[in-house]
Amino acid sequence: MSKFVSALTLAFIFVATMAHAGIAIVNDSGTSSGVVSNTSSYAVNLPAGVEDGDLVVVAIASDTRATPAAQGYTTGVEQGFNGGANGCFEFYHVWKTGDSTSPLFSRATTGSDAYAVVALAGAGTGTLVDT
Repeated sequence: MSKFVSALTLAFIFVATMAHAGIAIVNDSGTSSGVVSNTSSYAVNLPAGVEDGDLVVVAIASDTRATPAAQGYTTGVEQGFNGGANGCFEFYHVWKTGDSTSPLFSRATTGSDAYAVVALAGAGTGTLVDT
């Protein structure tokens, strides 16, 4: 699953940065990833250096179709794969000073997930994302 999530996030990064030249990955290393097993709630660790106005994108591949959610994060993509048994989800949030750097993603059922996160500076202002 993690290769799928990483490819999805990487594709988003390339499209966003090519379309808007003022957008950059936070501190040139604004990515993080992780894997969790058989849980209904887990913290997603954001990349170091996230600042006010950065766009945070979280991509999750799961062995369940139950959609997780996190306070303040908007669902951008929700797609089934593997015959609809598994789920692929993408969330976004314009980070503000005081927001958690480890948002809690939860759902009603347990599942095993792989996630990838990218933080983009300069994307939370202007016309790309309406803050």
